[in-house]
Amino acid sequence: MLKAITGGSIINGKGAAPIPDGLILVDGNRIQAVGSRDSLSIPRDAEVVDLGTATLLPGLIDTHVHLVMNAREDCVASLAHKSAVESVVEAAGNARRALRGGVTTVRDCADVFGVTLTLKRAIDGGHLDGPRILACGLPITTTAGHLNYMGISADSTEEVLKAVRTVVSMGVDWVKVCATGGGLTSDSNVRRAQYSAETLTALVQDAHRLGRKVAAHAHGTEGIRNCAIAGTDSIEHCSWMGEEEGHRYDEAAVDLMLKKGLYVSHTITGPRTGSSEEVDDLMNSEYGERYALLRRTLEEGVRMVISSDAGVPDTRFEDFGGSLVIAVKCCGFSPMGAIIASTSRAAEMLGMDDRVGTLEPGRFADILAVDGDPLQDISAIRRIVGVFKDGRRFV
Repeated sequence: MLKAITGGSIINGKGAAPIPDGLILVDGNRIQAVGSRDSLSIPRDAEVVDLGTATLLPGLIDTHVHLVMNAREDCVASLAHKSAVESVVEAAGNARRALRGGVTTVRDCADVFGVTLTLKRAIDGGHLDGPRILACGLPITTTAGHLNYMGISADSTEEVLKAVRTVVSMGVDWVKVCATGGGLTSDSNVRRAQYSAETLTALVQDAHRLGRKVAAHAHGTEGIRNCAIAGTDSIEHCSWMGEEEGHRYDEAAVDLMLKKGLYVSHTITGPRTGSSEEVDDLMNSEYGERYALLRRTLEEGVRMVISSDAGVPDTRFEDFGGSLVIAVKCCGFSPMGAIIASTSRAAEMLGMDDRVGTLEPGRFADILAVDGDPLQDISAIRRIVGVFKDGRRFV
């Protein structure tokens, strides 16, 4: 069935000038045409969806979420008390929340029991509502390493390779490895590397042999550099934390990222209200220095996407727009840059740029409508008046 979705301006996700008096023609689950109402005619048999003056842009892509987590302080502790069935129910609810928040595609970056693979199949089959999911499944980590309570513990190179083959056999879309410790695992060391560059290189080569890309969790600079040497396809967080204290930027690692075309997934967590008080608090905390170094990374030309780490404390699935607000107010992104980083560039990183991330003919009809102009006021990205996935309206 044909739909004609009308609104104010259209932001296509690729950085082009907005199209005024926007009209998007949708045939089934695909976009048929995009333009102004002066340049396109509405077919007589089309269902018209009039969104008034709302700005139309691609559905957002959050490249780092944890659907099995509850976004509360007990997000980790609660996992130990949930069965696989309870975990998939939790994940399904979070998937619906993300979709209602304008997110039409997610990459889930660690689960338990492989439940996001089950959820992915249920959503793809039309049995449940939610964004399309790219699943990493069980993370690969060291004994006593970050997320060891969720994933596969592998210490030697041989064990790491077996873990890669195990998660691939489960059907994952990406392989997730914890290259450093993490804040949600108290006994790990967030600043130090968990794997050598040689072991990570072997992991990447084997994952690529099996047709999978690699996402690497890395807060500490030591681990970030190992990821850059190994060529992990995305570096998650990239917090530039020094080995003992403070932060340490590594130009050699950045040069390798640029040379190899690697992506940094800048996770922006927390309440993300965008208030002047919150911005001041962030910029006067250790986040201020971290954000400054990530801004430098962006300015040096590293491909960077915006993500949320939704599911960790105070980071709700339905408010990914808040991450874009903080990206603009604290992290050096322009409003257009933030939109690109959470649409077309995210799709490019995921290898889905021929299907999602832009508003153009042939792409899936994933459309976000917001009240106001996010190019003038990025906070408008949170004022959602319509969400379409595959041409079907959910908000």
